[in-house]
Amino acid sequence: MVNSLYGNLESYQISSGFGGVKTLGIPGEEWGILWGLPFVRDDNGKIVVNSNGIPTTTNAAVKLGNITPDWTGGITNSFRYKGVNLSFLVDAQIGGDMFSTTAWHSYPTGAYENTVKNNVRETGLIVDGVFEDGTPNDIRVSAEEYFNGSWVWNNHEYSILDATYVKLRELAVGYNFNVSKINAISKLNLSLVGRNLAILYRDKETKEYGIDPEVGFGGGESGIGYENFQIPTARSYGFKLTASF
Repeated sequence: MVNSLYGNLESYQISSGFGGVKTLGIPGEEWGILWGLPFVRDDNGKIVVNSNGIPTTTNAAVKLGNITPDWTGGITNSFRYKGVNLSFLVDAQIGGDMFSTTAWHSYPTGAYENTVKNNVRETGLIVDGVFEDGTPNDIRVSAEEYFNGSWVWNNHEYSILDATYVKLRELAVGYNFNVSKINAISKLNLSLVGRNLAILYRDKETKEYGIDPEVGFGGGESGIGYENFQIPTARSYGFKLTASF
């Protein structure tokens, strides 16, 4: 919670992303609120389309999410059987949102798989929404009109993604060698260690975009909650040799 700001400041911009989405600190609000432009919706939550069947976007920014996770944690354990030892570390971030530049650009560039599903490039689509008077939308628009329309560049709501993840952070398998005949060494262990091995869970939409949610939370305060065209997450492998004398 933001209790107060210096002087007479009504808000403080913590960070910002492409297209004008911002993270603001406002007295009385939770820290880390993502502010941006959402769809215009009716009282039932349906997207309101214009006379051409294209989604409309509000002119005023609202709260679209919060970069602060509900909680973070992890679990680690180790096992040993005779000369073999195994250990692992699983960590997680539950809750929290992020603005994805990848998602924001995937619609107009045709990189998102939804831009080709159900033969939409050839047949177009009817947006699941209503006109301003509440009647259901029945206008079919082309894929280009929808995915590369001006609403895409003026709207932030569809690019807010769940940043929840569960990861297999580390796995190590080792062997303790029998060194009873070597006077100088009392213990010798060789382990194969892997890091960042797998994303065990992430939100379905985040997975469809091919995004590792953690990339939006690895920088300094000014970069938290923003994903900007991430490179693929890298696994790493190595050997660990431990000797006691």
